[in-house]
Amino acid sequence: MIGLGMLVGINGLNTFGKKLKDTVLVYSGLCGIAVGLVILTLLPHLWSTILGNLIIGFSVAGIIVPSQTLFQKATPPELMGRVGSTFMSIIFTAQISGLVLSGILTQHIGVRQVFALCAAMLVVLMAVGKIWMEPKPTTPQPA
Repeated sequence: MIGLGMLVGINGLNTFGKKLKDTVLVYSGLCGIAVGLVILTLLPHLWSTILGNLIIGFSVAGIIVPSQTLFQKATPPELMGRVGSTFMSIIFTAQISGLVLSGILTQHIGVRQVFALCAAMLVVLMAVGKIWMEPKPTTPQPA
């Protein structure tokens, strides 16, 4: 369902996300993943698992596509290959690390608690990103 959500999300971004800023899409994607995780945490039904995973997949598309666009806008053309490969390496490393860490945590605290912890960490990540990663407005300096 996550893969299906990503396919639908990528196509939906092309249709509905053109008028939104890339940063808004990234924050919306992080929020959507948190919502999907909350659904997985609170509701123990098969339909809620399907819905939660679909929301997570849709939201991942809202992060991957705009974040790559943001990286490409901020990267000088001569460094595009290095930055692009580093970007993908970070994503793959985070996926593998997340699987290993969540497996270890699940053995100690349980699956639902891992989902809740991840949702809380996403909220913190959104706040940190908003505080420190957003460009600051510049005021003109007097000559």
